[in-house]
Amino acid sequence: MKNVKISVITPVYKAKKIVPVLVKKISSSVSSITDDYEIILVDDGCPQNSWSAISDECIKGHKIKGIKLSRNFGQHAAITAGLELSKGEWIIVMDCDLQDKPENIPQFYQKAVEGQFDMVVGKKVSRKDNIFRKIESFLFYKFLEKLTGVKLSIGVGNFGIYQRKVIDNFLKLSEEFRSFGIQIKWLGFSRFEFPIESNPRYEGRSSYTFITKWKLAMNTITSFSNRVLSGIISIGFIIFLVALILLIIKTTKIWFYRDQVAGWTSIMLSIYMSLGIIISCIGIVGVYIGKIFSEVKRRPIFIIKETLGLEE
Repeated sequence: MKNVKISVITPVYKAKKIVPVLVKKISSSVSSITDDYEIILVDDGCPQNSWSAISDECIKGHKIKGIKLSRNFGQHAAITAGLELSKGEWIIVMDCDLQDKPENIPQFYQKAVEGQFDMVVGKKVSRKDNIFRKIESFLFYKFLEKLTGVKLSIGVGNFGIYQRKVIDNFLKLSEEFRSFGIQIKWLGFSRFEFPIESNPRYEGRSSYTFITKWKLAMNTITSFSNRVLSGIISIGFIIFLVALILLIIKTTKIWFYRDQVAGWTSIMLSIYMSLGIIISCIGIVGVYIGKIFSEVKRRPIFIIKETLGLEE
């Protein structure tokens, strides 16, 4: 066995029945690399009381560690909690639903070491989702990519292996809103996207609904980029040009053709359209001001209620 410390971080939410299988599969895969590893399971306020299953696994083996957050702070905050308490030279981040295959971990590690990459992330080449979900994911990534200015890869999520220096720099990012995959990409460092196939979800359904993804997209865009504000300037300029052209046309008709102004309908439509745009723009600016308000409070990203195996 190689003398290397590996930490595996996985947030647990609505996965009480999955925990024993998850731990067994991760242990089997990581032990083929080294005996010096730890598995950190983070209970993100799971309504199914996943903490009881995590506690059972911690009792069974000293390599299993548990973190219980005081409430649900979100997947990426839970990942951050696990990263802050991890000790590995290499850190693996993966979801708990077993769509990410633990069997890929040795491949990630080998590729990272042989290719001298700072990180190796899984890129899903075939998804087990239906056509609607595939289209939804495609549009979601493209939408984020366009408005955040960060080049994203469709099929690349959190699953991957990262050197300690990458994680240390990630932990320096102090903003309240977390998006692990995008922030890791923003950091730079050398990376390799390893083609993988994902499993169907082991149990239950994803908690990421369309509404959840929409909120995540809005939070990501307003946290990572001011392109939306730049877009408002462009919209205002276009409206000004259209209004100027219409004014010239109308004035020309009145002067040369004695044509009367169209009347109430065109005026009211233009007023309502302009009013709608103005209100939308004010709302977008308000979202950014709200982000500033949230950040200046400097509240903690997560609050730990209890830990197991990490007391030392």
